[in-house]
Amino acid sequence: MSAFHYNTANLPDDLALLRGRVADLERAEAERRQAEAALRESRARLRTVISHTPIILFAIDREGIITLSEGKALDVLNLKPGEVVGRSVFEIYPDVPQVAESLRRALRGEAFSSQIELAGAAFETRLTPLRDEAGEVSGVIGVATDITDRLRAERDLRASEEKFRLLAENVPGIIYLCRNDARYTMRYLNDEVERVTGYSPREFLEDRISFADLFHPDDAPAVYRGVNEAVSRGEPFHLIYRIRCKDGHLIWVEEFGVGVYRGDELAFLEGYITDITQRVADQKALEESKADLEKRVVERTEHLRVVNDRALRMQEELAHVLRVATVGEMASGLAHELNQPLSAILNYIQGAKRRIDAGAILQAELLGVFDKVAAQAERAANILKTVRQYITKRPACGTCCDLNSVVRDSLELAETDIRENGVRLDLSLEPDLPESHCDHVQVEQVVLNLVRNGIQAMESVPPEERVLRIATRRHGEGAVELVIQDTGPGLTVEQSGRAFEPFHSTKEGGLGMGLSISRSIIEAHEGRIWVAPRAPQSPVPAFGGAEFHLTLPVKGGEQ
Repeated sequence: MSAFHYNTANLPDDLALLRGRVADLERAEAERRQAEAALRESRARLRTVISHTPIILFAIDREGIITLSEGKALDVLNLKPGEVVGRSVFEIYPDVPQVAESLRRALRGEAFSSQIELAGAAFETRLTPLRDEAGEVSGVIGVATDITDRLRAERDLRASEEKFRLLAENVPGIIYLCRNDARYTMRYLNDEVERVTGYSPREFLEDRISFADLFHPDDAPAVYRGVNEAVSRGEPFHLIYRIRCKDGHLIWVEEFGVGVYRGDELAFLEGYITDITQRVADQKALEESKADLEKRVVERTEHLRVVNDRALRMQEELAHVLRVATVGEMASGLAHELNQPLSAILNYIQGAKRRIDAGAILQAELLGVFDKVAAQAERAANILKTVRQYITKRPACGTCCDLNSVVRDSLELAETDIRENGVRLDLSLEPDLPESHCDHVQVEQVVLNLVRNGIQAMESVPPEERVLRIATRRHGEGAVELVIQDTGPGLTVEQSGRAFEPFHSTKEGGLGMGLSISRSIIEAHEGRIWVAPRAPQSPVPAFGGAEFHLTLPVKGGEQ
């Protein structure tokens, strides 16, 4: 065997070659390590993506055994990554035929996408066959994307669209979607448009007729202006205008609409239009009827004013007659009252004459007699003045008076009746009463009538029990009140209900006009007058009989 001889002369070249090979190996190793690191990083990124994306990445062998199961969408199925690896798809989903059918299609070499619903969740699934070196299908790889929310939204949208369609086809008006152009080009119209206008939805949608063509020429400018001004402000619009229908007749319509925006750009107009022709006609008829009614009211008011000036002149005449009649009834008493001062005057004069004739009177004494005569004459004059004022015929005037003063003057006129009938007065007049809007004489007539009625009502009562109570007081806000109560037998509920009726009287021979006129006078002064009835189970009230109330408004609403 021959020995191996190495030519040392080649050593430097061999070393250089060796170093080059080592360097190449080191570079290759570094590249391999970098590739492995990149692969690990890529796998980590892929795993991160898969773990945060609503998908399931899976692989299944040709026997239906799951070899890979990763992805965040596993949460939807209450599964963890890798939990079902090693299990058969056919065993896991025996009740979902679509799963087995899809797997068989992929194992036959078909790549396709399908939707599958599992456990209340929906997935968009992409299946791709895996092939070995011989080209035979060895399994399937797939990606399932969770589309549960999207599918639910689509179904809700379809349901909403169906509801909208049903609503749009059954509401009694036109529902539309159109462009905001000069023709209001329609994108959607419900079938109601044909009933209202005579034109079918197709005629508008195919632009054979535009809604703008239907506007009445006088109304068109206002329609365009109303829409554009509202849209420019981002507000809804409300319009009432006329359109001409297919058969040529005009109708009134009312429109409510709003702009539909995509971002900041106006895309469409949508709204609702109803036929209000009948409503407009009814409104016009109502306005005409209202105008006619107002005219008739004015005419009737004028007629009533004339007539009223006439339940008023007659009332004043009747009130005057009753005052004269009252004075006539009081004539004997008044004659007695006048006889006293006149007799006193006569006596004073005759006595003074005798003493003058006898020369037995001094000048100072004569002056005293004259003073007494003057006082008695003034007393007689006041009695006549009071009677004259009471019976004077004059209309009610808008003067102001003190209710307490009216009561006192009335009692002066009734003084003789009060004294001769033995009636005791119980006065309770509230001081500082605000003045009332009233005619002194007319209200005095009412008070005198109530006082005399009370006196007459107590004729059947023993003299010692005859008490007439008269009180004044403030009544609520802006009024004063007078209460007159006697101790007579009182009025029943039926009698009190008819007390103010004309020609109704509880007195024998009475005319029944006193209380009726009294009510007219008080109501003419914007006041009230009423009587409290006797308690049903009591022959007389606790104090006595009838209790009359009247109120009068206060000057300027004072309290």
